[in-house]
Amino acid sequence: MIKRLLLIFAAAVVLLAGTAAYLVFGTIEIRDQATATLIIRKGANTAQVADDLDQQGLLRSRQVFVWLARAWAIDRRLQPGRYDFTGRVAMYDILKSLHDQNALIVRIVFPEGWKIGRFGRLVESELGTPAEEFLALCRDSSFLARQGIPAATAEGYLLPAAYRFYWGIEPEEIIAELIASTQKMFTDSLIARMEELGWDEHETLTMASLIEAEAGVAVERPRISAVFHNRLRQRIKLQCDPTVIYAMGGTNRRLLYRDLTIDSPYNTYKYPGLPPGPINNPGKPAVLAALYPNESEEMYFVARGDGTHIFSKTLEEHNRARRLVRQLRRGSGG
Repeated sequence: MIKRLLLIFAAAVVLLAGTAAYLVFGTIEIRDQATATLIIRKGANTAQVADDLDQQGLLRSRQVFVWLARAWAIDRRLQPGRYDFTGRVAMYDILKSLHDQNALIVRIVFPEGWKIGRFGRLVESELGTPAEEFLALCRDSSFLARQGIPAATAEGYLLPAAYRFYWGIEPEEIIAELIASTQKMFTDSLIARMEELGWDEHETLTMASLIEAEAGVAVERPRISAVFHNRLRQRIKLQCDPTVIYAMGGTNRRLLYRDLTIDSPYNTYKYPGLPPGPINNPGKPAVLAALYPNESEEMYFVARGDGTHIFSKTLEEHNRARRLVRQLRRGSGG
């Protein structure tokens, strides 16, 4: 009798072990699409993750998944983000991916000279982070104050560069990282240089943004900076077209004379000195150009239309350059 009970018990153990192995290690083919995607939002728990996986048909037992996730302490270390699974996948594969926090990491490049609006569209398309939430935080003065930003918006303070973020990352984490990169850029030597010029970080980024907006080729940045420095020194209006475009909320057409009269503190044709703040997010080369302009007496420049400019020292030279550019544009049909 005892022997029979032992055999029944052993058979039950084998059956349970086999069932457990089937549930945990048995693979399920992803049929409807090449990739099954699991998105974990901040604050999610393993029960919610199990529901998502179960709805996608990736679990043979929701309860076993939840039990194992808790046994492995996965429920206490869920990494928000996106997890992709391809081909055939077992419950063990999913559990291990969550345990190892193998959320998808995306390399994203923020181009120099882009405004926060374009940054917002980029993070939405590349990271799945809603542009609306990103932009709302970029204009949240209390949030920015906590980041050490003395401005109404984050414009100018988001350092363009390549970054790596988890897909689905919260917007405040992205903004904080970009702001931190800007703050790290200002080394002791750059701070000392700002003090020589009588500028603070905000004024430096503002000047850098004007240079970034005007410079079609990198080599001209210090030369454009010199023109702006010379005009500031002689209390001549900067007359920077991109500031007018910024004041207008952006436009793709060529500026008209009436546009130059728009009443905005950002209109450097109407108001002297630097505008109230940056008009885009400048890169480090533009910041360096703002702090270290060329030594020159040039006061003007006009765009040729190919990204380069003709620079002049006097108004007479500048007017000749403008006439030449108009002739070139008429000759090319522009």
